[in-house]
Amino acid sequence: MASIGRVTFIRNIDLPMIQMVKYTLMNDAQIGYLLRTIATYVWWKTPDEAIEDPQDVIARIMDIGLLEDVRELLELFSKPELLGVLHNAVLGQFRGQSWHFWHYYLTDCQLGEVPPLPIDRRLHA
Repeated sequence: MASIGRVTFIRNIDLPMIQMVKYTLMNDAQIGYLLRTIATYVWWKTPDEAIEDPQDVIARIMDIGLLEDVRELLELFSKPELLGVLHNAVLGQFRGQSWHFWHYYLTDCQLGEVPPLPIDRRLHA
């Protein structure tokens, strides 16, 4: 893992492999899955509002998802897409335990090499 300023990079990850999940690029199965799970994981938004930011919905599932929802997530979204969710995470989307789990699961991070949770950059400017 290397750091440049406040930006931390996960070592041995091919950055072009990291993909943003965009609503316009999702297939029908992915959209259907997110629409089915939005009410559970992003209950404070309407489905139409929440689906505009699929990265947020996926991050919430990765953080607090039920086992069956996470299994379906892993079937429908690629490793590069899930890495993109981690790479673009914002303050409050992940708890420490899930942040560490997904870094160990999706990358070759060793014990103690997981980057810190996202911070509020406004507080550290």
